[in-house]
Amino acid sequence: MCIVVLTTAHPDYALIVINNRDEYILRPTSRPHWWTPSPRPEDSTSTSQQQQQQPKQQTSPPQILSSRDLNRPERGTWLGITRTGNFACLTNYSEADPNDARHSIHGVRSRGAIVSAWLAAHPAERTPDFVHRILSGSGVKGVGGFSLVCGKLRRRRHRLQRNHSHHHHQHAARSPPAVIHPLAVISNRSEHPEHVPYIASQPSETHGLSNTVFDAPGPPWPKVSRGCDLLNRTVASAVSASLSQDQLVASLFSVLSTDDLPRLGDDVAAFETYQPLLRTSVFIPPLGRDESWLETRDFGPADRDAAIAAPYPTYPRQQDQQRPQLPQRQQQPSPPLEPTETLAGSTSSTPQPDGKAPVFTTGMYGTQRQTVILVDWEGNVRYTERALWDELGNPLAPGEGDVTFRFQIEGWDDEYDDGDAEVDSDNVGNNEQAGC
Repeated sequence: MCIVVLTTAHPDYALIVINNRDEYILRPTSRPHWWTPSPRPEDSTSTSQQQQQQPKQQTSPPQILSSRDLNRPERGTWLGITRTGNFACLTNYSEADPNDARHSIHGVRSRGAIVSAWLAAHPAERTPDFVHRILSGSGVKGVGGFSLVCGKLRRRRHRLQRNHSHHHHQHAARSPPAVIHPLAVISNRSEHPEHVPYIASQPSETHGLSNTVFDAPGPPWPKVSRGCDLLNRTVASAVSASLSQDQLVASLFSVLSTDDLPRLGDDVAAFETYQPLLRTSVFIPPLGRDESWLETRDFGPADRDAAIAAPYPTYPRQQDQQRPQLPQRQQQPSPPLEPTETLAGSTSSTPQPDGKAPVFTTGMYGTQRQTVILVDWEGNVRYTERALWDELGNPLAPGEGDVTFRFQIEGWDDEYDDGDAEVDSDNVGNNEQAGC
């Protein structure tokens, strides 16, 4: 059960994002890298009037920084950012089949492709235009339950006018606080683009999202409330103590490692037994047994290359063997993905070659990756992902699996219309702690 918490409360940073990806430990996943999607046929039919006015030199495919899920042909992601500031983070949730309450609905399309749709969008496409595009037609049809936080990270010149500004003229001489353009929160349950909430457009906002609808009625999950509270406390302490960036990042990883999961006994309980409790803890320790290690005992770098290149990943599987002691970690890093790759079609519903469920959806489950993103007021991005496990399921010491990227968002200070005037002010930032 993943979690993302973001805040605009630190005066030195336009946005801070922290994220835990909870997944089956051995689910094949790349490390973060820069990649470029290939043009998609639908791009030619989804351009807005603004896009058509852009000079030709701005139509090259965007450069995307993200890890990618290698277990599905779409090669999607759950979190990413582009050099021009397109940002997206997705959490999923299970939806009960109305005709069979015992089972969840499984989408035939990858949720990760929804993230890629925004990251791969034309640099001039505005957030509200993307919201309309993705919610119209077949944009979210056939996709399992999800919530997507997305938007373009740019400094906003003027704050969005609100309905409560009758006394605003009294303070007109004051310089408004620095803010960024609002981020949209889309769900497959969103029926009307006009009702989509927007967040992070004001100072001191903190929002959390896990595996449920962002604005669901009732109290938020304990892990979300806990994550928001810890993030607010951490930011306040960092400001008070004038922590360096490295110290701040270390404290943010400590937030992501907060383990409040109740223990059910000494024996290794099945993952299903713990499922109702996953909403209580920011961090999920490894749960279940690691029989799926048998699927990777002979899985080396050459096999991984072949699996990545194949239309549908296939992995060696050993049957009827005794579970051996977990081997020592391989010393050689796996070959990196190519820097430029083709973004597979996001509408594929073809089953696995053997007709079975995708591999690596059994075995140990827990927090697999942790990510901290800092964006300062000059548009400088620090993106750090921490892998907690190697490819064979061996635990990594804190920091051993860290990968950090730094870059500056192109066009951060450019005059930019992200459609703020078209967003209903009632949907923007009314609750500074929404989702928390």
